[in-house]
Amino acid sequence: QQSSHYCMVSFYTFTPIAFPDLIVEEYLRDWQPAGILGRTYVAKEGVNAQLAVPCDVLGWLETYVQGRAELRDQAMLNRDPALVPKGEGARPPFEALHVRKKTQILKDGIEQEQELSWSDAGEELSPKDWHAKIKTAAEGDKPGGKEVVIFDCRNSYESDVGKFHGAVPLNTETFRDTWKAIQSELQNRKPESTEVMIYCTGGIRCVKVGAYLKQTMGFKDVKRLRGGIVSYLRDLNETCGGDEKEVEKQSLFKGVNYVFDGRIGQLVTRQVPIDSLPNNTGEPLLKDEDGYIIPVSGPEVQDQYD
Repeated sequence: QQSSHYCMVSFYTFTPIAFPDLIVEEYLRDWQPAGILGRTYVAKEGVNAQLAVPCDVLGWLETYVQGRAELRDQAMLNRDPALVPKGEGARPPFEALHVRKKTQILKDGIEQEQELSWSDAGEELSPKDWHAKIKTAAEGDKPGGKEVVIFDCRNSYESDVGKFHGAVPLNTETFRDTWKAIQSELQNRKPESTEVMIYCTGGIRCVKVGAYLKQTMGFKDVKRLRGGIVSYLRDLNETCGGDEKEVEKQSLFKGVNYVFDGRIGQLVTRQVPIDSLPNNTGEPLLKDEDGYIIPVSGPEVQDQYD
């Protein structure tokens, strides 16, 4: 029986790929008959996928990923807790399936002679460990006497509408602006006495940020949220038994999680009132009786990876 909903799934891997063109052809051949939608980039540095998967196909995709040499034991399927309706009258989160060869799976704009190793990008924290670290940081705890700084490694239109408690937004317009911004934020901090915590939507941006912090800037104590905000919210949703009010009460992420598909924004808490969420129509999202935004379907937004 066909599912009436899509599961929103993302995954990435920084595994060297000799023939990206071949991988592109194979993904299209295998995924299109399954009714999978979304966008996937393949480059010599790895694979980056954002997919809307019919829920009855999710088990097949998990098996498929573990059967691929370039994905096996590397790509974690990061599933959004929210399901998206499919079928007649429902607006799909993506219009089609696009799998493309790129020079990079995440354009970074890093200009330096030293080539960074994406395998040396700091310690990954589970959502529960991240939650605990955010709480202790808010209480002024200094592990080993170090100052803790938390960076939101997303762009300003994302962090403006929601972020973790205590996080410092980098206020970038594109990911390529990250390096100057983080240099500026850390210019007066000493690497040996600073613990840097970083997060993004799904985790991929923090791999490159973590590698840059460690290898270029010399900050050795770097911790990043495994699976990003999406993973944190899924874990919290499971912990709270799917109770939205309890999720809102317990969440240390405040506001709206900006997502790069037709949904535009996922409401997490009503703590951050705003007038509108950027999209390519310029129209504000709906607001509830208290003046806070509520999630609605919207147009497909610009691609964060281009």
